[in-house]
Amino acid sequence: MEIIVSLPDSDSIRIAIRDTGYGIDENLQQRLFEPFDRLDKDASDIQGTGIGLVISRELIKLMNGSFGFESERDKGSTFWIELQRSSVNNSSVLSPADSQPDQMDGAQIKHIKILCIEDNPTNLNLMQRVFKQYPQFDLITAADAEAGLELARQFEPEVILMDINLPGKNGFEALKDLKRSAITRDIKTIALSANAMPIDIDKGLKAGFDYYLTKPLNFNLLIETISRAIEKPIKR
Repeated sequence: MEIIVSLPDSDSIRIAIRDTGYGIDENLQQRLFEPFDRLDKDASDIQGTGIGLVISRELIKLMNGSFGFESERDKGSTFWIELQRSSVNNSSVLSPADSQPDQMDGAQIKHIKILCIEDNPTNLNLMQRVFKQYPQFDLITAADAEAGLELARQFEPEVILMDINLPGKNGFEALKDLKRSAITRDIKTIALSANAMPIDIDKGLKAGFDYYLTKPLNFNLLIETISRAIEKPIKR
């Protein structure tokens, strides 16, 4: 395996990873970024869920970058990301005294509690990275419905992000429990699911979810949806 760093132009940097593996058949390449599509390797001993590249591409898009690949069967593949370069000058570095007003402003921010119930560690990690960009959010996470319901009663978040396909009690069952409790029945709920057919979305909304977003998530849309749910504009 080889890592190649290059400068396509003065404003960007490209990082490529090249291997000499099996490569990807040309007729399979168009399916490469379909979530949970393992390119017919489900019966093989190659591990994976078929979502890593999808998440990686979405993360790069959030950073205003680009993600691509080249591959040829029996010769290997090259995957690359391209990001805009940034520069730091003295005027952009604040002294401790200069930074105090901003810190005071940050202390005055009214924090918005968001509970994310998601069993996939990769998805949770990505969610945490996204929410770190928004200082007004306090993100609370749970890996299953039972733990999530307990956290919802304890912290009373403004919004709950609910994965539908949870182990044990699924998202629909968890939603019913939320609606039965006087403490949690009015919390705004956003369903998250890879089931993206209109019938699936309709089922989710009829079940009582306030919004239904499909995976892989568009994180700009997620923040906009949270903004609508709490009826407040969200800024970084």
